[in-house]
Amino acid sequence: TFPEEVFRKHADLMMYAPIRLMNLCIPHFKVNGWGSIVTMASMFGKKPGGLLSYDAIKAADIMISKDYSNYCAPFNVNVNSVCPGPVATPLWYEKGQLGDQLAAVTGKSVEESIKWFAETNIPMQRFAEPEEIANAAVYLASVPGHYITGTALNVDGGTVKTIV
Repeated sequence: TFPEEVFRKHADLMMYAPIRLMNLCIPHFKVNGWGSIVTMASMFGKKPGGLLSYDAIKAADIMISKDYSNYCAPFNVNVNSVCPGPVATPLWYEKGQLGDQLAAVTGKSVEESIKWFAETNIPMQRFAEPEEIANAAVYLASVPGHYITGTALNVDGGTVKTIV
């Protein structure tokens, strides 16, 4: 079972915090007649594979952004989500984190394990660099990307293959 108090803590951090922030920004965007909101979801909002709470909350984040996009569109405010796959961050490379856990299972070094994981699970055979995720968010928030709203953009090297 998954403890409800842990789920609630994760929901407060990953779901309610973005809602609070959007609710603070939207009145200002309405006054300005323009705005852009980009939430950070995950590929695990579109397919299971992470923790129960993480997957469920990221799926909710995507739907919340889609609903907010309908509410905000008449005010010239776009709302989108970015859905990263694995990213080359300390979550994978620091001592005791996912790279060490993967190495313990594979019997390989951390570097070899991460390379194996990427080649096995990601069509582009590598993790994203943090800047690649940031670039997607910047585009969605930019004037050239302003007509895009209500989308959940995969930035995952081709990992998720859903049609919706």
